[in-house]
Amino acid sequence: MKHEAVEKNIGLLAFFMVIAVSIGGLTQIVPLFFQDVTNKPVEGMKPRTALELEGRDVYIANGCVGCHSQMIRPFRAETERYGLWVNGITQGLMWRAINDDGTLTYSFVEALQASHPGFIVRALGGAFFAAGMLFMAYNVFRTVRASNPADADAAAQISVVGAH
Repeated sequence: MKHEAVEKNIGLLAFFMVIAVSIGGLTQIVPLFFQDVTNKPVEGMKPRTALELEGRDVYIANGCVGCHSQMIRPFRAETERYGLWVNGITQGLMWRAINDDGTLTYSFVEALQASHPGFIVRALGGAFFAAGMLFMAYNVFRTVRASNPADADAAAQISVVGAH
């Protein structure tokens, strides 16, 4: 059977994809059924207590892990988005804070006031992005307007060294 027949028949392709994924999954799962212990204990490691587990859950739920973890963040895009993410953490923590009588510690207006610098940064970033898009559109417009069809034909005739 040629591969083109399988590629053109979507039902047959889906069937073979399910078979392939099932074989891969079974290769990983079946050996686990014949092992007594699926994870081997590590020397010197002790399980966490209930209080430690609860503290970890609170730490993660409140977003503290985002700023106070030892995680390496190598990508520029990740570091640029933390400003707005931290702004959201600020709002979330302010809206979760309650007084002894059960009322909110901070009002909605106070949460917005605390978030205002983040909104300004977001607006400036959007303005820079929009200005870049307008500059690009202007550049494309000027390039198209200034182009000469005779120059384009002449450039098409030039052979590029190393081209295939």
